[in-house]
Amino acid sequence: MLHVDAGLRRVERDFDLEVLAVGLEPDASVREQAERIGVTLDRFGFAATRELAPLETSRAGVFVAGAFQEPKDIPDTVVQASAAAAGATELLASVRGTCERMKAYPPERAVAGEAPRVGVFVCHCGSNIASVIDVASVAADARVLFGVVVSEHNLHACADDSQRQLRERIAEHRLNRVVVASCTPRTHEPIFRDTLREAGLNPYLLEMVNIRDQCSWVHGAEPVAATRKAADLLRMAVAWARELAPLMDEALPIRPGALVIGGGVAGMTAALALARQGFPVYLVESDERLGGTARRISHTLDGGDVAALVKDAIRGVTQSPLVTVHLGTRVTRVDGHVGAFRSTLSRADRPPSRSIAGSWCSLPEPRSRRPRAMVMAGIRACSPSLSSPSAGAEVSSGSQSGRRSS
Repeated sequence: MLHVDAGLRRVERDFDLEVLAVGLEPDASVREQAERIGVTLDRFGFAATRELAPLETSRAGVFVAGAFQEPKDIPDTVVQASAAAAGATELLASVRGTCERMKAYPPERAVAGEAPRVGVFVCHCGSNIASVIDVASVAADARVLFGVVVSEHNLHACADDSQRQLRERIAEHRLNRVVVASCTPRTHEPIFRDTLREAGLNPYLLEMVNIRDQCSWVHGAEPVAATRKAADLLRMAVAWARELAPLMDEALPIRPGALVIGGGVAGMTAALALARQGFPVYLVESDERLGGTARRISHTLDGGDVAALVKDAIRGVTQSPLVTVHLGTRVTRVDGHVGAFRSTLSRADRPPSRSIAGSWCSLPEPRSRRPRAMVMAGIRACSPSLSSPSAGAEVSSGSQSGRRSS
């Protein structure tokens, strides 16, 4: 058995029998907090939820996420937290933006003409990185790189105390470039950019290296090679960071809307969550029916009515005026950028439609039929009659046809 000890060292031992059982019980403060907000707990001290509604507590409008609901790992917690946030924003949709406050930042320091002064910060990510990679060695290697004036490692670079320490190091060493070697920038880059801005630096003077996904997670059985790869990635990031220049944000119009791929329970749930917040949604399913694999399940082992759950979800998306359903359809191409995507949808019986610029939804049909035009909020979209077969379609995230297509 291979495991990590209290000192984050990899230990390998042989056993005749292994029983993996990690116990977890809620802290006493959880019960006190539950009583204050009026949430019922189960017999184990976790939030009482229903099997097919794991986000909903006994009190309407209060959602649960993570280990407060039941023991779970970080990835499951992150997914559930996103779903809980969606549930909360559904309730706040009618007052969205009415209480916004602009965050105040210090004046941005001009760094033009300065020699690069790079700060390197390597994260343990708990044991996600440090259980495989020699983090201290990687940080030490970075200290000798050209332009690096400080190189440190810490347990959780995204934690509040680490962010405060980062701001202090920027001021103490007059850093004008920052390199963070940690987990994915997809989730954590905004955090570090905001910290740079709080420290008076342009947020685009940051470079991130994903040594978790690209090193420790994929080379867990090769710690020496993983450490060497992490050091190489960090060296390249420092070289790139030396060439970074401040960038200015520019406001551009966006087309609010979403394309959801997959008409199973997860896809329909996502589509309804977006629609209830007032956003037009295109739901694309390759099968001729909605429901996915859940259609083959009637009840769970604990008696949960899966068939009813699927039926309610299908009714919700087909009756919502903001959800357009495309059955027997696949996404064959995605173009554009954040805020203005355009996707090409195709059916097996017809080729994809040709590209037409703009925010639109076009469903070609036989020439014998004349398309009817719909104008909604200044956006012109063409579609066939409801009884005609769908062919290729190209959908922009800002288009809205207010109908279902099969």
